[in-house]
Amino acid sequence: MATTMTLNPVQRRVQRVAEQMDAAGADVLLATSPSAIAYLADLNIRSFTAPGTVLVLGPGGNTTLLASEADQPKIAASGYRGLTDFWSLGQDAEERRESVLRMHLSGLPSSARVAAERGALREGAIAAEPILDAAMRIKDDDEIRRLRAAADLADIGYTAVVDRMTPELRVYEIVRNVDRSLRRAGGGEFWSPLEDAAGVTRAGYYPAGSIATLLGRHEETGVLDPSQPLPFALYPLSENYTGAAGTTIVFETPGPLLRSLADALSDATETALAAIRPGIRADEVFAIHRQALQGTVSPDRLDPIIGYSLGTGLGRPLLSATSEEVLEPGMALSVRTAITREQGPGIAFQTTVLVTETGNERLNIVPLRLIELH
Repeated sequence: MATTMTLNPVQRRVQRVAEQMDAAGADVLLATSPSAIAYLADLNIRSFTAPGTVLVLGPGGNTTLLASEADQPKIAASGYRGLTDFWSLGQDAEERRESVLRMHLSGLPSSARVAAERGALREGAIAAEPILDAAMRIKDDDEIRRLRAAADLADIGYTAVVDRMTPELRVYEIVRNVDRSLRRAGGGEFWSPLEDAAGVTRAGYYPAGSIATLLGRHEETGVLDPSQPLPFALYPLSENYTGAAGTTIVFETPGPLLRSLADALSDATETALAAIRPGIRADEVFAIHRQALQGTVSPDRLDPIIGYSLGTGLGRPLLSATSEEVLEPGMALSVRTAITREQGPGIAFQTTVLVTETGNERLNIVPLRLIELH
């Protein structure tokens, strides 16, 4: 590959993945998830017509994008100029896809061919996740710039939700208003927390293709329930990097219990955020959050994960009781804390932080507290 000084931002990311592949002794990597392909190709496949898009990363950092011919126009319009190949649609589209994949793997080292023959194509990756996680762990200056812009969009969306929310509106009307505000501000497409079951702790219901995720509506009608708290979250994209912010709205004056729980969760979240710094272990941050809520909220009502890595999507769980990972400068985290309820939605707050040399920087500026609209 070219020297680092002459690489563009995407090439630098590919180089990091190639270096991790070498360290792991991997000959080839098949990227299939939207976040992985966005990381390696700067291409958002979330709106593609047909499933099954794959980015093949071989020795030396050489990449080839394989996709359905139905999505060829979208790839061309995206500005992607890398190597491509396509399979045609039809009843045997899956067989054609695997045929195209096998053809491209045939010229790669034997271990890749053996893995393919053992069904790795159907699984979608050859040891991809650990390698990608390691490469994505620390963000470079270009990635941090994109994350800042995405966080700004999340703040804009947060404000739009609060400003335009009234209980008589349907969810569809609310999220479309928010989408319009974000797209006018430069937002491009969306990231859904339902892409990866490991990245979401409560079910969300929202129109397909929306940027805002609203909890606590009547699923059948889309009507909000003004008697229930309404947690919401936003995941807008800026240059394929994900913003994340959220809070909880109430339409009626909260009772003493709800208010005390919301205040306790907000304070505990701020305490955990203040503890994020280089050198601290992830489980220590989690323990600080739990200690702040001790005697206030039963542990079985708290989400078992309070932080995820963040980049071209919400990544692996990071802040939990079992994570021994040491935080380092350049790590980006989406901190999401929640109290669940036996029936109906609970309380949730979400923000994004960047670990810096001296501590951390909050990328979102919106408050983490109960928003009262009554």
